[in-house]
Amino acid sequence: MAFVHAILCQVGLPRSKVIGREFLRQSGGAWVNIQAGWLDEGRGPVQQPVPYGVEPRDNFAP
Repeated sequence: MAFVHAILCQVGLPRSKVIGREFLRQSGGAWVNIQAGWLDEGRGPVQQPVPYGVEPRDNFAP
């Protein structure tokens, strides 16, 4: 069993690769803005892409 907030169900995350570092989706009065972050991989900060796909959290797993 999982819980997904109603707003996230309504607007959703990107399903295809995002050009740029920001993603904005609106549906009526609801909106979500996703901004790519940074990850320190031991040699300083490295830009990360905006996650996307059917399950965006799984795209960048090692």
